[in-house]
Amino acid sequence: MKKILNKILFKIIEIIENYQYRNIDLDQDDIFKKINNITFIDKENLYVDSPDGWVQVTEINETQPYNICYIKTEFGKELYCADNHILFDSLGQEILVKELNIGQHIITRDGFEKIIELYNYKESNGMIDFTIDSEEMRYYTNDILSHNTITAAITLLHYCIFNTNKGVMIVANKGDTVVEILDKIKNIYKLLPFFLKPGIINWNSKSIVFDNGCRIKSQARSKEPAIGFTIDFLYMDEFAHIPRNIIEHYYKAAIPTVSSIRGSKIVITSTPNGANLFKDLVMGAMLPEGHEDKNMYKLIKVYWYQVPDGKFEDGTNGTRLDPKIYPMMFEMQKEGYTVNKLTNILRNLGYKVVKEVESSDNGDKEYIRILHEDGKSDIDIIKSLRLEEGFLLSKICTITNWKEQETKLIGGEEHFNQEYNIQFVAGSKRVLSATKAKILEERSVKYKYNEFEVLDKRLKFTYDELRWHPDFNLADINNYYWVSILDISEGLGQDDSVINGFRLMVRDKEWLKENKIKSMYDAFYLKQTYIYNFNRLDHKKELPELYYLLHFNILNPERVKTVLEYNGPGGAFLAAMPGVFDSNNRYGNFIFTRFYHNQNDKVRKIGIKVTRNKKSLVKTYIDSIENDSMFVDEEMTLEQMDNFIKVPTTSGDITYKADSGHDDIVMTLVDGCAFFETQDYKNICYSYYTELSADLQNAIDGAMDLDYNPDAISYKTLSSALSKNKKGMNRSGRFSSGTGRIRK
Repeated sequence: MKKILNKILFKIIEIIENYQYRNIDLDQDDIFKKINNITFIDKENLYVDSPDGWVQVTEINETQPYNICYIKTEFGKELYCADNHILFDSLGQEILVKELNIGQHIITRDGFEKIIELYNYKESNGMIDFTIDSEEMRYYTNDILSHNTITAAITLLHYCIFNTNKGVMIVANKGDTVVEILDKIKNIYKLLPFFLKPGIINWNSKSIVFDNGCRIKSQARSKEPAIGFTIDFLYMDEFAHIPRNIIEHYYKAAIPTVSSIRGSKIVITSTPNGANLFKDLVMGAMLPEGHEDKNMYKLIKVYWYQVPDGKFEDGTNGTRLDPKIYPMMFEMQKEGYTVNKLTNILRNLGYKVVKEVESSDNGDKEYIRILHEDGKSDIDIIKSLRLEEGFLLSKICTITNWKEQETKLIGGEEHFNQEYNIQFVAGSKRVLSATKAKILEERSVKYKYNEFEVLDKRLKFTYDELRWHPDFNLADINNYYWVSILDISEGLGQDDSVINGFRLMVRDKEWLKENKIKSMYDAFYLKQTYIYNFNRLDHKKELPELYYLLHFNILNPERVKTVLEYNGPGGAFLAAMPGVFDSNNRYGNFIFTRFYHNQNDKVRKIGIKVTRNKKSLVKTYIDSIENDSMFVDEEMTLEQMDNFIKVPTTSGDITYKADSGHDDIVMTLVDGCAFFETQDYKNICYSYYTELSADLQNAIDGAMDLDYNPDAISYKTLSSALSKNKKGMNRSGRFSSGTGRIRK
């Protein structure tokens, strides 16, 4: 009934608008066509909700009539909009509403949601179009993420059309690049309706001058900005590929001049090219608000897999993630397969398949493309796909995708990651694998500040830099065992002092079913939950106070272990702990894990010393991060991890440090991974095991690899026995004399 009433209403509006626009040439394929500005709304006080918060509406237009579409998602979100309205699909790519299908996922305020209803009314009505003050031009319409398309060329031309007496400067690494950008601007200008086109005074390969006083000038790489040219909008393309000795001089000369002009704009675009000024600016843009090193830029990243790769007859967009299957005709015929038979088998397996033809000097080549929709169509899965009676698809076909093909063309994974994966560090210098680096970046989370009454009452300084995972429920804080890792600085504005906090977690039953473990301890891992990093706290007074209150008041010290880097100020910090709050405390050094400080030591001491053992610690760090024994997701931690590289020494050896900036947070991870080899780790794992449900205990016992440890016994049985005999228990009620493996 609702649809019928809407259809009647839309039809009445369509009839009225057809009469209203009877003398105007309309074109529904032009998604940019507007009829007239709306002037009766106070735009100065109008804001729209977006992923970046509430952003101001800078322009409101009434569009020509477009066909009306209706969308409803699985969780009840509804939207009436133009068929040319832009939303975002499950890959984060822009997609027109008329190209969507029922069952596809779109991005909403609450994440990905499946479309369950999609209806085209066929009637055409005028629409309202927003332009907003946001570089990404995204906003929510009925809690569904929408978009206004924008590119560098459109932005520059728009700036000149709707301003007067403004100067735009385009700078690039090569003269050919600036000419190409100007050509794009000219082509867009030619397609504009006449009433939007300002007059042209000068039109050549390196500059454009409009009759409204706006000028666009281009300049290849140069140490000096153009003399006598006021720059209101500076656009620098392929910034990272301009030689350092040129771009740093240009940047220092141009930026103060541009930034001093009220309302000026600076836009920088580039692919990475190692450690240089571009990387420094990107890292500065990624820092959280309030950080003393954060710059004024807003960072937007575009990855290779976000770019569409073809469009098919049914309106579906291809992606660069799509597996491509090239039949080996001789092998196909030998096994009794044809392209049509193979296509039908793949469709029967639930894959969305299209046949394509690729032209080359050797003639046309037919291949099959599987449209990437979810994890089951990942290329690695397709390469191991079995057909009838377990027959491997890869036996009769070559299986690849855009990434693999482009990697071969561009000269290897290292070059691909630089050009397409926004990776600054070259492959030979990387510590973590490129695959893991991508996974880590996708899981990045911004931790948040929480207030604590005990900290507010007892500290004489702020603790804003103590941040917690946004999904962690503080009410559960004493339900876990904790490991904190400390790297201490002197608080003189140089390196940060870091407290990196992890919960001891147990793998879920599904993981335990799919993975074999060598000992009970492999069923547990450390999950990052809180972090503190700041470079101004006194390491002999203020930092000990914060540490004490966090670990002896907020957390239960009987369920916490701390790994302290003893190098440098670590010793002074430790010496200050007993006297914290004028010795009015219940501090005990049992909370610190002990290590051998030197190779010849026979007694373990508090803290870990990093000397010649750094390489072995880094190896353990790599293994722990790659297999998620240490699960890390805090954004600043991940940034430093990506910047932590191998560096050759003058002696021909290698060391590890930050490519640029700091590595203090990363060093807490390197130090902390040594904790996995300690008795303290085994003790807290065992203590946590005794608190698990019987089902989870059985799952851990069932995951034991008997080929590795044939004498392994049930820890559940051992737990029962120990509950009857408390001998060997330490002050925390933990068994303190066990080994990594328990035998009969």
